Amino acid sequence: MNNRIKLKYGIGGEYNINHKSWVLAEVTSKNVYVLQYEDAGGIYHTMRLTESEMDNVVKTKRIYGS
Repeated sequence: MNNRIKLKYGIGGEYNINHKSWVLAEVTSKNVYVLQYEDAGGIYHTMRLTESEMDNVVKTKRIYGS
């Protein structure tokens, strides 16, 4: 029997947040979406979003913070 869960958003998808291209790197077992981007210096930054926050990112196509 296959226990794989169908993901709502695919790993590797790119999302524009705060004028940066974030990549969906992981979805945890508790449906926390882990996004990462690499800056010009080669440092990776990580953001964790709930499913409803991720839905808003996808719905608006981009999120810009203050």
